[in-house]
Amino acid sequence: MGDFVFPPLVWPPRIVLDGQTLRFVPVSNHSMLMWISAGAWMNFIPQSLAPEDRQHIYRRLHDTFDNLEVQHLHNITKDLIAGLCGTTPGASQRIAEHTLQSWFSFDGWCIINNFDPHTAPFHRLISAGYQFWTATLDSTDKNAIWMLNHKIWPEDEKENPAAEEHAIMAAVLGGMKPNEGILR
Repeated sequence: MGDFVFPPLVWPPRIVLDGQTLRFVPVSNHSMLMWISAGAWMNFIPQSLAPEDRQHIYRRLHDTFDNLEVQHLHNITKDLIAGLCGTTPGASQRIAEHTLQSWFSFDGWCIINNFDPHTAPFHRLISAGYQFWTATLDSTDKNAIWMLNHKIWPEDEKENPAAEEHAIMAAVLGGMKPNEGILR
């Protein structure tokens, strides 16, 4: 299977950026699941920061003399997502997407298994989403679990810097302002 982060982080995380501890607002598990599923990393940083810290980050990003760049925030957020989910961002995204697409069935599975997806630590929600996905596999197919794991944690998954850079620039050009566009 894939790479795992242990011990996983809990929300709110403690992140120090250039000597300043960033403070985060409360965020529901369902919101984080939607953000990870959509690859909307900017919802974590800067959008989930306390208003004062968010404005501080915006000022720094727009300051031509400050060396903080959107790519720095993206790298921090990738590590944050890996820590919150307990696995790689790509695997987390695939599990979150499947969980959201199957929410009604997943919710029923949670009831049967006495699991509350709204109050559990977020890494447990990702783990539960994975367990739910494996529970839907054909138990007579010996290769089903291997194929699922390969789908979630593909061996050849490589980062695509050009695609990442394009997504970052689209977000920046879209206006990194609170409550606008996809950054709501």
